[in-house]
Amino acid sequence: MKCSECERHNWLVKNSPESYEQDEAHIFMENTSKEAKELAKKLFRGGVQISEEDGLYETERALKKHTVLYDAYFENDVASCTVDIMVCKNSKADIYLVKSGVNVYYFAKELSYQKMVLQSKGIKVKNMYLMLIDRDYVRGRKLNIKKLFKITNVNNLDNSKNMYRRATEIGVTQGLPCEPYSEVKKYCQHCGFFEYCFKDLPKPNIFEISGMDFNTKLGYYNKGIISFKDFAKLEDEADKSYMKQVNCSLSNKPMVNKAKLREFLGTLKYPIGFLDFETVAPLIPEFEGHKVGELIITQFSYHVIEKEGEKPKHYEFVGDGINYPEKELCKALCNCIKENHTVLMYSPYEKMCIKHLINKQPSFAKDLDVIKKNLVDLEEPFRKKYLYHPLMQGRSSIKKVLPALYPHSRRLGYDNLDVKNGAMAVEKYLDLKNMPRPERLIMIEKLLNYCCMDTLAMVALLEKIREYAK
Repeated sequence: MKCSECERHNWLVKNSPESYEQDEAHIFMENTSKEAKELAKKLFRGGVQISEEDGLYETERALKKHTVLYDAYFENDVASCTVDIMVCKNSKADIYLVKSGVNVYYFAKELSYQKMVLQSKGIKVKNMYLMLIDRDYVRGRKLNIKKLFKITNVNNLDNSKNMYRRATEIGVTQGLPCEPYSEVKKYCQHCGFFEYCFKDLPKPNIFEISGMDFNTKLGYYNKGIISFKDFAKLEDEADKSYMKQVNCSLSNKPMVNKAKLREFLGTLKYPIGFLDFETVAPLIPEFEGHKVGELIITQFSYHVIEKEGEKPKHYEFVGDGINYPEKELCKALCNCIKENHTVLMYSPYEKMCIKHLINKQPSFAKDLDVIKKNLVDLEEPFRKKYLYHPLMQGRSSIKKVLPALYPHSRRLGYDNLDVKNGAMAVEKYLDLKNMPRPERLIMIEKLLNYCCMDTLAMVALLEKIREYAK
């Protein structure tokens, strides 16, 4: 959590940090930055690691004996900071900030903040450096850490002179007995305190309308159009695609277009399969020839119903997290998906994965191309609202649709799984290489269970479509 322009945000950072909700992408980027920082330290040999528990005392001691410090901690009367890498020479210091993102101007502010804290403690900062992962890096046989990072001097973006005043203002705000009022602005959209700040709005409200641009929502909000009841009064002037969600929610009844559902079902022929992939795109390349952030398809789950009324058979594959998985994955995939299968996917992502595999594994291109031609998108009836339930909250993702149509099912759902979402699946897969073999095998089973739930859910959703189409 960083301090921002919003005074309410700054107050909550200090007084109610438990209200902050991080999204999956932010968590992934933070974890990658931590991994990148450990690699970056190897470029500055002989440093001393400062612990979190007693950072201030350890930093003071280390400065007397060492020239390179990792995670040095400083504080003054209004602020504190941790410096990723600090190199001291001739009573001056160079400070380095290691990140996996790309926003140079945003990160330069963080370095300026650190410089302000250090200089208030009598440490002259000579240079501020950003160490960002070079997006053009291609891995050789071994990881070249020096080439992985692009080191940029950002002294020209130094704003440290204004940071003390701003830190003082934030300190005053954080000391207030009650949270201050702040206007709703565009940056609220991606704030981790969003749910907290809007908890007192009527449910459902304008910010829950799916597909509407946030600025448009903000415009309605500022006009006092907040609840779905308020919005429903605009039926003549509002986009009708939004009105479907609003009216369905107000009536609290499902919306069903039987003709369109039957039309969709008419495109399906047995055997009917249900395919889901899991992927990773590591910012730190793990295999020779791979670029930063290059896609790797790590596992699949495939249920297939051979004939109407039969129970689905299940096939699956997952890599071991150590070896490059795509060749073995293709072999397993092409063995279980036959030429006459109608293959249901959920969203076009699976088609993109098949195209990737055709490009990366040309020896399987013929079979993969047949699979690609047989793909049908199961999300379409939900995305186009041929079947829509108020509990879907305007969304068509499988994790919204499944609990809306099977609200009391113990068999279907992700809450009881150890791996509960895609971000967790990415994190756990990338960590497999660091696990002892017994622990790794247990985690592989958990990853298989997660991917299996996706295709099992698709089987159940097709059953619901048939039920509502009658």
